[in-house]
Amino acid sequence: MSWLGYIFAIRFIVVFLSSLGFVASALVTFATAADLEHLVHRLVNEHRVTQGLKPLAFSPKVSAIARRHSRDMASGRVGFGHGGIESRRQEIVAFIAQAGVGENVAMVPKRSSHAGSAAVSNWLESPGHRRNIEGSYDLTGVGIAQGPAGEYYFTQLFVRTPSYRPEAVGIDTPYARSNPTPRATKNEPRVAETRRPDSYKPPPGKPRREKDPRKRPGRKRTADGWVQRLD
Repeated sequence: MSWLGYIFAIRFIVVFLSSLGFVASALVTFATAADLEHLVHRLVNEHRVTQGLKPLAFSPKVSAIARRHSRDMASGRVGFGHGGIESRRQEIVAFIAQAGVGENVAMVPKRSSHAGSAAVSNWLESPGHRRNIEGSYDLTGVGIAQGPAGEYYFTQLFVRTPSYRPEAVGIDTPYARSNPTPRATKNEPRVAETRRPDSYKPPPGKPRREKDPRKRPGRKRTADGWVQRLD
């Protein structure tokens, strides 16, 4: 093999190994983001259970919408925030009719394994974000992407479906809570007694009028007026 062949072979090996490294890096980043997404879902549900609330079911479709917004923020296509929330709501309504939608976003600047718990902790310290976490929702999607400096961008969408029932248990989550014990009442409600039709008694009639006293037996009229003869 000529020296040109050796150079070509070496360059091919370098490019091949570089491509493998790029693919491996992408897989690690995706796996890390996926792990963080499920971590955020779990931490949010754990908090809801402590508040006596129904856990949220995880939706891959809603997560794909949330992930796209996180990638747009990470790449700088949109600013950090809730820009385009209406379009995301319309995407959800396209496959979940009459859905109520809420959204939380966060950015953790440092690359850390605690990024997921940091994002949820920051949300719980914010009244507006906490209202979404504790809101009347039964479905959620979480999407996370990394920026060029290794920072993580978080988007969590909260969805209230038409079949939402506050007392129901989440669909695909291991968390469950027992139904509350009914409160004891001091006074039981009184039940109205129903009369049987055959026991009905008509109300008493009007008292019979007495005959004209002037027509009583033994009564007669005199020059001094009416007198009554007593036997």
